[in-house]
Amino acid sequence: MTRPAPAELAEAGLPVMYTPEEAAQILGRDSGALTANWFKEKARYGLIPCTRIGRAVLFTAEDLAEIARMGRQRTLPSGRPARPAARRRPAGEPKISLEAKTPRRLRNVA
Repeated sequence: MTRPAPAELAEAGLPVMYTPEEAAQILGRDSGALTANWFKEKARYGLIPCTRIGRAVLFTAEDLAEIARMGRQRTLPSGRPARPAARRRPAGEPKISLEAKTPRRLRNVA
């Protein structure tokens, strides 16, 4: 079965829907950063907008635009991306080292 053209869908009043594979091609721009699996996982946990029809996860053009807006980074006047400041340990604070406890079955072995 062939897929109807976007113009035919718009004429019928239906939105154009994209599969995760098509969404990855549209937003990924062959960079490999966004894969179909990325879209499926994020949609499964409700982290990105999508449309579910049965078990199928589909994306409209509005969904893809919102995903692109969600990923946009704010930049500083220098052109560098803004990042939150890392929490630094004060100079006098000791470094904490974590060690695992000895398993219970090995504690009382003599």
